[in-house]
Amino acid sequence: MEIAFLVLGIIALIPIVYFLWEKYRLKSHQFEFSSKNILFARFVCPHNAKDKNMGLLFYGLKILNSSKENLTVKQVLLHYTVDGIEYSTESHVIITGTIFSPPKKKNVDAIIVKIGSNNIVLMNWNNLRTNIGECKVLSPGEVLSGSALFVLDFDNLDKISKMENVKIIVIDYNGKKTTHPILIEKHWIKDAQDGAIIENRGFIKGENGEIIFT
Repeated sequence: MEIAFLVLGIIALIPIVYFLWEKYRLKSHQFEFSSKNILFARFVCPHNAKDKNMGLLFYGLKILNSSKENLTVKQVLLHYTVDGIEYSTESHVIITGTIFSPPKKKNVDAIIVKIGSNNIVLMNWNNLRTNIGECKVLSPGEVLSGSALFVLDFDNLDKISKMENVKIIVIDYNGKKTTHPILIEKHWIKDAQDGAIIENRGFIKGENGEIIFT
């Protein structure tokens, strides 16, 4: 009986050990982000097949070349499983608006996250997928940065809690591929439960500071 409990304990530890090993082992690419800058929100885009699907947003992330050779990032994929079915998707290029930034004293690109009657402005939005398309060569220690919205393959909010094996996969033109496990945090889901929406539309800021979608 004691041996059986020992075996079960070891089996239960396997996912935890795998997560820690994947997170901290030396890789060609390091994927860095702040958990405070991630949320689930509904993606609204009438001209897209995934209109009103849920999305996972990363506001400000970095891909570090931690290898000893130059590399160019080819793809960044979000991989996950729901109800035993595996999905993989690239980030979506979101249409941006412009808002004046007092610190920079100039207009900057931004997107809007609507939660109820509130408009949350995410300034300095820089689509990661667009940056990847520029095929920038990264020297050892250099960083590719940007923000990303991964549109998911379901529109049911409840399915977020069923997401498993969530991970970011970074692939470069040297043929190297690294996997970075993502643990979903409860506060990412709360904004979606409060009705967070990302509209794929441009906008301007009105004379009275109001957001006007174009």
